[in-house]
Amino acid sequence: FVAPTVLNVKRARIRGAELGAELGAEGEAWGFQWQAAFTAQRPRDEETGRRLQGRAEHFGTVEARRTFGAWTAGMTVRASGNRFDSTVESAESRLSSYGVVDARLRYAVNKHVALELHATNLGDKRHESAVGYDAPRRGVLLSLRFEAF
Repeated sequence: FVAPTVLNVKRARIRGAELGAELGAEGEAWGFQWQAAFTAQRPRDEETGRRLQGRAEHFGTVEARRTFGAWTAGMTVRASGNRFDSTVESAESRLSSYGVVDARLRYAVNKHVALELHATNLGDKRHESAVGYDAPRRGVLLSLRFEAF
């Protein structure tokens, strides 16, 4: 394994579009609150024309949540296109595209205390944040939350 070289670029330009939508309590669809975002971009080093290090050309998220009395359940899907962990777009530095699903369950004990269960990367999808560095795999976190205000 050879660590990729990280170099600064003199001039960078990112052209693209970001789309986002949020449906709150007033705009529920099918009983769920929805939020979504998608980005399509062309991140380039203006000197070389190559893609900027660590930048995907496409990525997005979709989140849905629903409340049943004191209970709230939610799910998030995050996806990203491939990226390069170098400035030269070498095959060895290519980070593959991925999609990850997370889920949440919350029980409001009262207006100040809640019990929360978070499950991340439900499919245990293996992907790298940088060459040789795995992103977190499946995880579960149980927490007790106190909000004073």
